[in-house]
Amino acid sequence: MLTFDRISADLLEITARGTITEDEVRRFYAELWPAIADAKKIGLIIDLSGFGDMTGRAIIEDLTHEAGALPQLKRFPRIAILTDKQWIRTAERFMDPILPMTKMECFDPADRDAARAFAQDLTEHPKPKGKGLRLIDSEIEGVLAFELDGYMSDAQADAVAAAFRAKIETSTPFDAFARIKRFGGFDPQALVQKDFIQMKMGAAKQMRRYAIVTDERWIKPMVGIARAVTGIEIEVFAEANEPAAWDWLRGISEA
Repeated sequence: MLTFDRISADLLEITARGTITEDEVRRFYAELWPAIADAKKIGLIIDLSGFGDMTGRAIIEDLTHEAGALPQLKRFPRIAILTDKQWIRTAERFMDPILPMTKMECFDPADRDAARAFAQDLTEHPKPKGKGLRLIDSEIEGVLAFELDGYMSDAQADAVAAAFRAKIETSTPFDAFARIKRFGGFDPQALVQKDFIQMKMGAAKQMRRYAIVTDERWIKPMVGIARAVTGIEIEVFAEANEPAAWDWLRGISEA
């Protein structure tokens, strides 16, 4: 069973019970968006205390809807998850830094009042200061290099995407370097734009090696997934070890 309850103007509760089916997911999303159409911002409680499983087709249906709903995330500044399952808590710790436009936190099912207070705190929080996303000078000719520090604006994302597209249009394999100081968020609308998706697909086909310099711990699990689905050689280096990242791109062993 998958249901929702518009508790108040600024609070929505979603409840998952037992095994969720494909039809339940489809019906849920069809009813959800009209029910909160008037809410520019609304706190969200997700009650997973009775959640059991999802059928395979339900997972595919849910992922399809979630991908299309990414631009809606900014409407949910706070998401409180009620659960006693450790794997859900682990998933939340993984997802929270990836989606900085939404603050997520898990609560024990008995702490419903605390979860509600958290979800209803819709106070505006300033975006992290920094230069955002920008191209930087590369130490190696032909290597596309950029840095991310703070919030990534649409204009900045377009500029870096244009540089990637220019590389892709040459039909020549290339390498890339990224220095990630702080990930302060982005406009999720960019993730579902056709040009952005085409750029990512082209880069996955033509990029050979990708060096990432960062102390952000959440990056490594993402890199593991990227390696598995793209075939790109990707290595992560600590900020203090940036010279080794450039040496790796040059083909020089750290040893």
